[in-house]
Amino acid sequence: MQTESILQRSYQKHRDNQLERILEAAEALFIRNGVERVSVNAIAQKARLSRKTVYQYFPDKEEIAWALFQRIFEQWSAVSQTLPIVGNGYQKLEFLVMQNIENFEANRHHLRFIVEFDALYARQAGAERVRRILEGIKIGSKEWVAQTIRQGIADGSIRPDVEPELTASGCNGRRRRQRRHKGRRGRCERRDERLRRGQ
Repeated sequence: MQTESILQRSYQKHRDNQLERILEAAEALFIRNGVERVSVNAIAQKARLSRKTVYQYFPDKEEIAWALFQRIFEQWSAVSQTLPIVGNGYQKLEFLVMQNIENFEANRHHLRFIVEFDALYARQAGAERVRRILEGIKIGSKEWVAQTIRQGIADGSIRPDVEPELTASGCNGRRRRQRRHKGRRGRCERRDERLRRGQ
């Protein structure tokens, strides 16, 4: 019984290692060559696995891209959840925005992949799937932003006429637009500034 359990753990570790190799190879190739110009065969070669092995994990290249997209956001979420977000509602939102900007700056290669992924897959009836992936992210999620806006209204750091749910929905849409149009921040920064009470 114990031997069987050890064998199962060993096999699962082997499978996890193969999956990681596939995703690392895909990420490197997608970033270097662009998603459209990469084949499953090229991913298999880079991962030093057979195509048959890759197909045991993913039915096609699109599913590899989806898995990579999810992994990137899970990594960003894991980092965000270790950060000490303190202060009033406005300060928490400001901290989140600055953290996202720093994250994008430090991971430009991820940003490039996300922009291409968004153009190729996320818009093709993938909006619901993207929403499900992003639901798993606690800090920065629509619910977290709405709750933080409500906190800001209660503590006086955000104007009371700001609609938490509507603004949170706009922030989520804005984050996706920022990934597609990085650098066009003027209008959004002015809108953020108007969130402050008395300004």
